[in-house]
Amino acid sequence: MRYTYNIFPALAITAVLASACTKDIEYNGPGDKNLLVANCIVEAGTQPVIKMSRSRSFLEDYSQDVELDSGVDVRIDINGETRQAKYTDLLGGYTDNRTVHEGDVITISASHPDYGSLRATDTVPVSQNLTFTDNVIKYVHSNRANQSFFESLFTYDDRDIDSTWVVNIEIKGRRHADDYYMLLISPILIYERHTQEDPTPEYMSQSLPFRVPSTTKVLLGQSDAATAVLEETSDDEEEIQVVPAMYTFSDEFIKDGQKISFEVLMTAPDTAQTLYKSGESGSGKYIYGDLKVYRFITQLYVLSKPYYMYWKSTSDYEETFLLSEPVTIIHNVKGGLGILGSYAQKYDRLELVRDF
Repeated sequence: MRYTYNIFPALAITAVLASACTKDIEYNGPGDKNLLVANCIVEAGTQPVIKMSRSRSFLEDYSQDVELDSGVDVRIDINGETRQAKYTDLLGGYTDNRTVHEGDVITISASHPDYGSLRATDTVPVSQNLTFTDNVIKYVHSNRANQSFFESLFTYDDRDIDSTWVVNIEIKGRRHADDYYMLLISPILIYERHTQEDPTPEYMSQSLPFRVPSTTKVLLGQSDAATAVLEETSDDEEEIQVVPAMYTFSDEFIKDGQKISFEVLMTAPDTAQTLYKSGESGSGKYIYGDLKVYRFITQLYVLSKPYYMYWKSTSDYEETFLLSEPVTIIHNVKGGLGILGSYAQKYDRLELVRDF
């Protein structure tokens, strides 16, 4: 049985898109020519904020500030109507205070007397519905009793697992359009506890481990079909992840309504690590209440193609090693550097109340 820890903690996942931050693009080539750089990732229903800077030449001191909060003529065009943008200290960028919506075409242009001019265009994508279908609970036996003591030191403690919650998701994509997605999933358990001295319930939560079937990996672009067949016929159990996960993929394999499945391991509250309470409010053994809510949280982001290509290329760049083939950061800014991207999102959750 293989166990891995996903590299994306919950807080970092939420901040990736919600704060509309981007990875900075710097030009580190030879010579002393500086290029104008624009970074803007906007969510449907919000106002675009453009962060302007200049590239850094190869021999330039890295302590030198490259941000440009003045001297740049920035204009924003939304569906053919152009307005001049002004720098706002509160937002840390240029904006004209208009809001973009799903389907809007946005173009930004900027010019600087020393660093030239640039232009970029993007179309805000349309959010898609995500549906939970055919969710079932399967009874499973724990392998814990069959493991040796040495093996138990290096595997997940699954003594409290007696069931697997199979969560099936269907994304309603558009048949005649190409869409690009980022799916965030977070299975958690919410429960209550108290002590005899203090009957006030205390609500707790913990992340639940889950498996990603090989067929789902194919649909999400995480594995090819040949590898999936090998994994299905292998004696090895599928990888278990124990923190929230993020998947970035196109709709190549899901246009026909394919179901994406995740198998959540339904553990009981972790009583071994929190057996006793101590502190100013009293001490004593915890008493666990009847409330145990299993919650499967999903956030489905539809990315514009420029943002998807940019995200994929920067992710590939961060995963390269010293001797790897060079990775080109893909961007859509003409005349300069940077990225103009957009996204729309849907949030949903599925809950199941169950007692052990």
